[in-house]
Amino acid sequence: MNTQIPGDARELVAGVEDLFTLPEMYLRIREAVDDSGSSIADVAEIISGDPVITARLLRFANSAFFGLPSQVDTISRAVNILGTQLVHDVVLATSVSGSCAMATDALDVRQFWSSSAYCAVLSRLLAQRCHVLDSERVFLEGLLRDIGHLVMYQQIPVPIAEAQRQAISSGAELYQVERALIGYDYGQVGQELMALWNLPPSLGEVARYHVEPASSENCPLETAIVHIAHHIAIAARSGSNVADATLPISADAWTVTGLSEEVIDPVRIEADSSVTEAQQIFIEAA
Repeated sequence: MNTQIPGDARELVAGVEDLFTLPEMYLRIREAVDDSGSSIADVAEIISGDPVITARLLRFANSAFFGLPSQVDTISRAVNILGTQLVHDVVLATSVSGSCAMATDALDVRQFWSSSAYCAVLSRLLAQRCHVLDSERVFLEGLLRDIGHLVMYQQIPVPIAEAQRQAISSGAELYQVERALIGYDYGQVGQELMALWNLPPSLGEVARYHVEPASSENCPLETAIVHIAHHIAIAARSGSNVADATLPISADAWTVTGLSEEVIDPVRIEADSSVTEAQQIFIEAA
């Protein structure tokens, strides 16, 4: 753990390069998915070599999240039904939660992944209302939008705890307090971590700009969706009555998505009814 605050987000992430690593099995799946010469059978064979990932993927495929009409009992069937890209994203999501498990008194990791899963489910539901075809990718973006905080709590727990305290006492946005106190915020850290992992740039852009969605140049719709989900999730976590709360949602986000505040209550109710299984999967992975 650093005794001084690194000068920028990239330096902070460089300090945990050996600690926050994705498993070799995931890297093999990514290589296979990116290789036009690989087949569905190749991807299924790689996954089948890891019983833990196999169990998680089958559980995910059979969850209410997908609502498939019949049970998926083999990896080959899961890959055939879901497709290699979606399987890749599911494996990535569970790999990240497993790779970023850590022991610290400063952060409740189980609560962290529970809240992240809730934001992910909200993001997917909002994406569906925006007619986004790849709503599962938005689920992944919602899940990972807060991952920079894991690095910050590992490396600079005292400053980040102070930023949390100041944000609560002042009512200011956390990312703004982090920038003032530390010099950068958790979204910037998250983007640097995903760059270190060579993940798709869109994941890093959403992580960085979901606090300021108008700044997203390459994926403004996904960023706006996660921004809205993020604030609903924060309000729900704090115990606020989300329907009555005044959420600091950017007007730009409503404009870009074409949604309005009227969507908040129904999407929260739908998320509440379906989120438990997703939360359990990611908490167990951590």
